[in-house]
Parts: sequence; C-alpha cells; structure tokens
Amino acid sequence: MLFVDEDYRRSGWGDKLLARAELIAMKSGELWTSTNRSNLSMRSLLRKHGFRRTGHIIGLDAGDAEIFYVKKQPDQAISCRRAADGGRGHGA
Repeated sequence: MLFVDEDYRRSGWGDKLLARAELIAMKSGELWTSTNRSNLSMRSLLRKHGFRRTGHIIGLDAGDAEIFYVKKQPDQAISCRRAADGGRGHGA
C-alpha cells in the first residue's frame, strides 16, 4: 500500500514511491494495484506512470468502487496484445 501523508502531498513523494515500487515489482514482469474511484489524485498518478485500468469491483467500500490497474514490462505488454489479436500484431 502506498500512502503519502497530507502534509507531503503534491511534492513528488507519490512519484518517487510509485517509481520505486515499479522497480521492485517489475522483476516479476507486472505490477497490479487498485484505488477507490474517489481517489482522483492516485488515479492520475497511475495513468501518468503508464498503468492501464483493467476493471472494478462495486461493494468493497459503500458507494466508492475499487478500480484495478496493471503495468506490464514493455515486452510483456506487446506479447499480451499479440495474443489478444490472434498473433497478428495489430493489438490496441
């Protein structure tokens, strides 16, 4: 879980923490995470770091869906797109 204290938000700590987590986790080829729909700053940070939204679950927190994201190593992302389009190399 990443968390930046309110007193230190908007000062680059989220970027630094997420970059370090990516460095460690990418040894396995991918990094999965989630955040609440209401957490707009985290959602923005994840997009900035190249995470893709993969889905959501409703009901974990009343009225605030949990949104899931993944970031894969570049070569894995290409392989996944090729598999999704039948190996033709035209994935989105």
